[in-house]
Amino acid sequence: MRKSLRRRDILILVTFWTCAVCTVGIILFFFWLRSSEASRASGPGYILNPSQITARSLFPLAQEAALAWEDDVQFVSASTTWNQPALTDLEQPVDWVYRFYSPEQQRFLFVIVTPDQVVIVRPHLAKTRRELRLIDPERWTVDSPIIIANWLNQGGGGLWLDQTTQKIVSAQLTFNISENKPVWVISGSNPETGQSIRYTRPATSP
Repeated sequence: MRKSLRRRDILILVTFWTCAVCTVGIILFFFWLRSSEASRASGPGYILNPSQITARSLFPLAQEAALAWEDDVQFVSASTTWNQPALTDLEQPVDWVYRFYSPEQQRFLFVIVTPDQVVIVRPHLAKTRRELRLIDPERWTVDSPIIIANWLNQGGGGLWLDQTTQKIVSAQLTFNISENKPVWVISGSNPETGQSIRYTRPATSP
C-alpha cells in the first residue's frame, strides 16, 4: 500500500512539474515571438554619427547677418536638401538656408550658411506684405541630427532610403499655426516615380 502511494505521489509530482515546465516554455516562447515581431516592425535601427555643425549651430551666423541687413528682421524658416543621399551623407555638414522677413522693408532675406561658416546674404527683390508664420528661436530646441534620426527610424525614412533608387531628401523648419509651435518637416521624393514620404514632428522639446 505504501509503495503504491509513493508511486502515485511520484507520478503526480512528475506530471505537475512537466506541465509547469511546458507552461513556462510556452509563455517564454510567446514573449520571444512578440519581441521578434516588434523588432522586425521597428526596422534595422539606423544610427547616425552626426557632425557638430548643425542647423542650430549655424543659425547665430545667419541671424547676425540678417540683423546687419535690417534690425527688425524676424525668423521665418530654415531648410536644406540632399540630392541622391546615402545614409552617411545625412551625417555630413550641409549648407543651410535661413529665411527672414523685414516688416519695414516688406521683403524676405535669404541667408545661406555653409559648413565652413561662409555667409551669403540674398535679399528678395520683390516686396510682399502678408501675415507670416514666424519662429521664435528660443522655442526651437530640437536640432537637425535628432529629427533626421527620427525620420530614419520612426518615420520610415531609412527603409525608404534603402529601397529607392532616385531620391531627394529635404528638411525644413517652419511654424505650424494649428499646433502653435515650430515643427520639422522631412520629405523624401523619387523624381522618376513621383513616390514620396513625409514626416512631421515638433521642433520643441516635450
